[in-house]
Amino acid sequence: MKIEMAYRNGRVDVFDTMSFTAPSPLGKENALTNFELRFDELGKTGLWLAAHHYDACPSYAEEYPEGETPVARRKRGWRFLLAEASEIAELESVAIDGEIALARILGEMVDVAQLRRNETLWLSSSSRSVTEAIIDLFDALSVASQVDAALPPETVPGRCGCSEELVYRLKAAHPRQVATEEENDEKEEDWLEGFRNERN
Repeated sequence: MKIEMAYRNGRVDVFDTMSFTAPSPLGKENALTNFELRFDELGKTGLWLAAHHYDACPSYAEEYPEGETPVARRKRGWRFLLAEASEIAELESVAIDGEIALARILGEMVDVAQLRRNETLWLSSSSRSVTEAIIDLFDALSVASQVDAALPPETVPGRCGCSEELVYRLKAAHPRQVATEEENDEKEEDWLEGFRNERN
């Protein structure tokens, strides 16, 4: 996994979990590594990456009867501080394997990973910008929350990865181009005019 962090001053930090300096940093019996990128502590202690592992020691198999599959044991590994809390205000974006996971929009840090997950679930597939996705997803979830109590209205902005205030600021900055009934009539009239010209 490669994590790329871009800052307002032009600085870019790149962290590569495949490039450990020790050949077996989590032990020679490690069979599976569990990485946690902790966004929940972002404004408190900074951005952390935790690396836990599943220990598959041969001695564990002796604890199980023959024919049963032994269970590897999940063990806590190490935490790595990727950005201190004092650096977060200058952080512009975080990308994981080339995909934006966090991005600062109009001064607010947006959980783009959360946004994209819900966009996939609720909206038809199309190439939307992050700001377009926030607006479209918020509108779709707001309608859904009115008809289903399982989706409380107060949870909608969080599913968009941002605050409700940011949604309305983005709507103000990106007014929709909605055709009026009069404009639609004019377009139809224009089309009919071309059709009449062809007949003459």
